[in-house]
Amino acid sequence: MSFLKLTVSNEEFPMRWATLTFGKHAGKTFPEIILSDADWFFWALNKGVFEGRLANEAEELVQRARAIKIPKRRPKRWQVEYSYDDTGGSAGSGL
Repeated sequence: MSFLKLTVSNEEFPMRWATLTFGKHAGKTFPEIILSDADWFFWALNKGVFEGRLANEAEELVQRARAIKIPKRRPKRWQVEYSYDDTGGSAGSGL
């Protein structure tokens, strides 16, 4: 399992993501795959590659992504930060 920390109202909620056990992204979580190969993630989602828990997590991630509201003020000053844990896994990202 991999953990991604979500900060809301100064509280941290760890989210557990299953690790893919097959294919070229075996050993990675969906957030890691989206950051490194979003085209593959959406291709696999549209082809019905994910089943069971993976299908549920993929749909949850897509719903969360659709709800993201990017601020419009000073877009030239935006920075994205990616965090990785000591094993090289994704620990989260922020805008």
